[in-house]
Amino acid sequence: DGRDLRRLTDDLARDRGPRWTPDGSAMLFYSNRGGSYAAWSIRPDGSGLMKLVEDARGFIYPSMSPTDGRVTVLSDSRLEAYILTPPFPATGDRIQVLPNAAVAGGYISPSLWSRDGKWLSGAWVSSSGEPSGAAVYDVAAGRAHQLTTDRGIWAAPFLPDSRRIAYFSASSELVVVDFPQGKRRVVAVTLPLPAAREALVIAPDGRTIYYGAQRIESNVWKVERQ
Repeated sequence: DGRDLRRLTDDLARDRGPRWTPDGSAMLFYSNRGGSYAAWSIRPDGSGLMKLVEDARGFIYPSMSPTDGRVTVLSDSRLEAYILTPPFPATGDRIQVLPNAAVAGGYISPSLWSRDGKWLSGAWVSSSGEPSGAAVYDVAAGRAHQLTTDRGIWAAPFLPDSRRIAYFSASSELVVVDFPQGKRRVVAVTLPLPAAREALVIAPDGRTIYYGAQRIESNVWKVERQ
């Protein structure tokens, strides 16, 4: 209800990309507190800070499967995706590259799981490294599918039916894609401020969208020489 605002980290590290675990018992995020970026978790009361992966490579945007507790992460270059298998921190062969992530001359950069644990959603990234559409990944089949060519997308959360994803395009259009049907629909909405396309969450009942707004401004300063 907005009355309990609580700060969970207070340090010099860059703590970013917070996401709840499916059961709400912890929050996943990535941080450079150990030098390079890595995936971490923390409980809602600020206790239980734990690194999710022990590896020299950098990892960002952790997201947990609602069915088996596995966690997907991206390399900090966003060029590869990995699946971490519990228990955590994951090491060795419990850090696996997501197979067959390439599609249509690019690759999927997955960031979110569907409610049924069967799909991953994320950006379709061109060979130049630019986010150039939305994509989904069939976890059981190990296959990626490019859905759209809307640019600038990173987060595309699933609606509760696990058949549709939603995201804001570069022009702040709210887009809903029914990917089994191959249908893309723009929902008419007027935003008070442009949407920050990485910060988008759909409530469990699918009736409310929470998004981060962005405002860019500049100020003019005067300096007097003494």
